[in-house]
Order: sequence, then C-alpha cells, then structure tokens
Amino acid sequence: MDALVKIGNSVRATQFIGQSSGKASKGQSQKVQQAVLEKFRAGGYNVIVATSIGEEGLDIMEVDLVICFDANVSPLRMIQRMGRTGRKHDGRVDIIFLSEYFIMWGRK
Repeated sequence: MDALVKIGNSVRATQFIGQSSGKASKGQSQKVQQAVLEKFRAGGYNVIVATSIGEEGLDIMEVDLVICFDANVSPLRMIQRMGRTGRKHDGRVDIIFLSEYFIMWGRK
C-alpha cells in the first residue's frame, strides 16, 4: 500500500479488508468498508488493494482490471474473481503466481 500511495496523483489507492472479529484483530468496520466503496465509485480512489473479501459479493460496476497475487485456483474463487470485472465494459483478470521456482502469468 505504501508504495502505491507514493507513486503520485495518478494512483489513488486504498485498502479494503475484512471486518475484525474483536478488539485485538485488525480489520475494517462495515461503515469504513462502505465509505471506501462509495469513494471508489465517486472517483476518489482508482485502486483498491483487497484481501480475499474483495472477491466475495462486492458490486463495483466500474472495475475493469483485477490482479490476483495468490495461487488459490479453486473453480468457485476463479468465477468470483472473474465476476468482479468487466460488468460495464470489457475487463480482465490477471493472475500472477509466484513461488521459489517459477513465475506464471495467466489472463482471462
């Protein structure tokens, strides 16, 4: 996140993480999550860095690119990810798999 914020005005990034389960846990309240989405829809942010919560039931019509940095390729999660993009116009999902041995790039 810090690196994205330092890029300048062209990247207006924020984070979107799941709700906390208690006072000791880090997380966002539902009110904060809603504020993030409203500001994104209004153009205040153009990048959302999200945990897996970002692929579960969010309705953001304006998303045209999703970049995934994990290797979980279950069919259900892939369908959810693809459903996050391309609703208003053509979009894409890029997946970057990283390990000690190889890097693989996939595209919808």
